[in-house]
Amino acid sequence: TEGKRRPAKKAKDALASLSDIKPGDYVVHQNHGIGLYQGIKRIDLQGVVKDYLQINYDKGDVLYVPVTQLDLLSRYSTPGEDNSKKAIKPLGRAGMGQDPPQGKNRHRRNGQRADHAVRQAPRGQGLCFSLR
Repeated sequence: TEGKRRPAKKAKDALASLSDIKPGDYVVHQNHGIGLYQGIKRIDLQGVVKDYLQINYDKGDVLYVPVTQLDLLSRYSTPGEDNSKKAIKPLGRAGMGQDPPQGKNRHRRNGQRADHAVRQAPRGQGLCFSLR
């Protein structure tokens, strides 16, 4: 089983067909978060021409997803008012949780707490086990 790749998980409510979305729709990429679908773009890479879904993110970031990976996308929907523009982040800050500075500090604080707890733990006599 070593060396075998596990198939990528499909996004919850993954798109089944390109007819499920149209340019201007908000979509959620499984790894990159919420973006604005712009349509299909044919791209020539080193002599190989393929079709890609163009997804725009904040600050001019663009992601090209091969049409064969449509199952990594799902339609974005939010209850109530349309706040989808607020939800789009630049690539690398997909909005799947806290922004990096806050998250980084939170992890640092948790690490400091754990380190403090280890230092404060009583230093007692350990247990000895014999193996027979």
